[in-house]
Amino acid sequence: MDNNYDLQSVLSELLRREEEKKKNLLETYNADPNRLHRKQIEFHKSTKRNRWNFGGNRTGKTVSGAVEAVWYARGNHPYKKIKGATSGWVVSLTNEVQRDVAQKEILRWLNPDWIVGIGVRKGRSDDLVNAILDYIEIRNVFGSVSRIGFKSCDQGRAKFQGTSLDWIWFDEEPPKEIYDECLMRILDTEGDIWGTMTPLLGLTWVYDTIVLNEIGNPEIEYRFFQWEDNPYLSKAEIELMIQSLPEKERESRQYGKFMSSTSALFGDYRKETHVIAPIELSPDWKYYFACDYGMDMAAALWFAVLPGKEVICYRELHVPNLLISEFSEMILDMERFDPPGTRYRRYCPPDFRKRSHQNGETWIDTFFKNGIKFSETSNRREYGWSCVRELLRVVGGKPRLLIFDCCKVLILHMEKAQADPKNPNDIKDDTPSDHFITHILDTLRYFCVSLFTAPRAKKEKMTKIQRYKRKLEKKYGYR
Repeated sequence: MDNNYDLQSVLSELLRREEEKKKNLLETYNADPNRLHRKQIEFHKSTKRNRWNFGGNRTGKTVSGAVEAVWYARGNHPYKKIKGATSGWVVSLTNEVQRDVAQKEILRWLNPDWIVGIGVRKGRSDDLVNAILDYIEIRNVFGSVSRIGFKSCDQGRAKFQGTSLDWIWFDEEPPKEIYDECLMRILDTEGDIWGTMTPLLGLTWVYDTIVLNEIGNPEIEYRFFQWEDNPYLSKAEIELMIQSLPEKERESRQYGKFMSSTSALFGDYRKETHVIAPIELSPDWKYYFACDYGMDMAAALWFAVLPGKEVICYRELHVPNLLISEFSEMILDMERFDPPGTRYRRYCPPDFRKRSHQNGETWIDTFFKNGIKFSETSNRREYGWSCVRELLRVVGGKPRLLIFDCCKVLILHMEKAQADPKNPNDIKDDTPSDHFITHILDTLRYFCVSLFTAPRAKKEKMTKIQRYKRKLEKKYGYR
């Protein structure tokens, strides 16, 4: 009996320790010196206020975001000094994604004994696995209470207004307007933002704002999480995942890379194939010019067609807030560098026929007064994009269209543009960001349409007598 009692005592103690270990899982995070996730540690040590981890499933990026949130709430961050109780948001794309990913990960690292209050948006507070939480109140190491709030992007921008916060964690890429609103939430507190995401949507605003860091914000920092960075993934498992994914998707999931999403829209286009270093222009080539104009953006492209019908886009112009006179002056000034005596066939869209509110002139008339004469081309969008794809085709290992690498805006916007989900034959153009991208691409479309559209036959000029005879012929059937 004594032996049985001792055995039961040992088993009970082991079970108690196992349960205690599960409750204090945070103590085991990156605690094994033989299995350190160095990218996670770098992320936690960083003092930057806007940090992003890009990677695919099972790279450890989401875990790092959740642990960071728990440390901020508990106030016991091993690499940062937290001064007291904090209030932060965990932002997911939808309620369901919140429940299944970010919320689940937060609860995984939280000791239930620390939780002093829970708010439920949907479901029951006694069933946290299936409930959609609104907030969790946590007892921190200072004896006060911190708060982790949960938000989903499908709630809309208005739900992200009016609150001051100490930190925000984005689990996956939010819409730009929600990101901008969240920046306002940490402004007065000088708080922190971090994001963890898989860049499957292509070169979106996150690429511009975080990776390119277009405004030069010194507080922005990012890392790419790879499967190889996760010490708990075996080589055999990594190889199995590599074989199971398409190459383009694998680049984002394995390495966290931002990939162009334009293949369906622009066919064969590849930067390494279509973009070349500038070469000397020849006076024997034919030269073309196309432009798109609006007060928000003036875009122009110059093309040379070689004797073998190859096409080179050799110059671009992409400048906002220009008058037509200023735009025309810039165009003519840039053309001084082309071969002497170069003549251009210039194309514009049909909307250049609209009249100015100021003087009643059409844009075509105003451009003509400033030294630029246009021929009108078609604005049929689907047909136009098919002409672009035709020019981008690679036949016999050679593309018909080449782009000088100095045309940086065109190259970037080719990579960033996305096909319209509702119409794969057209470009996505339903947000201000999308529309900004399409200016230079529409200019390319106008040129390509003109290249594939046969010129209209000129109408026969007739005298008054000839027109009268034609009228009689139609009316009475005789000459």
